[in-house]
Amino acid sequence: MKKAIQISMMIALFVATSCSSSKKVAEVKKVDPLIGTWAIVIKGTPQGDVPVKMILKKDENKQYQATLSSVFGDLPVAGLKIEANKMSGNFLVEGLDFSLGGTFKDTVFEGSVFGMGESFVANGKKE
Repeated sequence: MKKAIQISMMIALFVATSCSSSKKVAEVKKVDPLIGTWAIVIKGTPQGDVPVKMILKKDENKQYQATLSSVFGDLPVAGLKIEANKMSGNFLVEGLDFSLGGTFKDTVFEGSVFGMGESFVANGKKE
């Protein structure tokens, strides 16, 4: 009888420690849903619809950084701000100043690019 109680207690202890350690692992693996690559199309530009890959990451200070990769090369986004799933920032294309703004909704980005006195729709989704 004592042996059965000891075995039961060992099993209970094993289950309890297994559950608590897996919970800690799940907490560590929580990833920022905005980090990653976003496939965006800027519509109606003078060059037609321009596909862009927006790569979002965080630096060592936990600040967001973004790069737009397109036929114009890799364009860093300056003055990037992301708060409450709303984004704003600026980038240069061939010496011309543009701003990008938009909202993240789950895996969808809805935004606009402003520049040259014009506004262009810039929508996409996370890859």
